[in-house]
Amino acid sequence: MLGKQLRERSEIIRFLGSGGFGKTYLARDHDLPGNPFCVVKQFQPQFHQPAA
Repeated sequence: MLGKQLRERSEIIRFLGSGGFGKTYLARDHDLPGNPFCVVKQFQPQFHQPAA
C-alpha cells in the first residue's frame, strides 16, 4: 500500500504496525491545509466460528 492514493485525498507514507484488528499506516491528508500527517487503519475481517 505504500505510495498509494486513497480517494485522491490521503497518500500512504509508511507502514506503522499490525494487530488483532488490522494494519496501521502513516499517511498525508492532501485535502487539508498544510497536508498534515494522519493515520489510516486497514481493518481485517474477523471470522466468528459458531460453537459446535
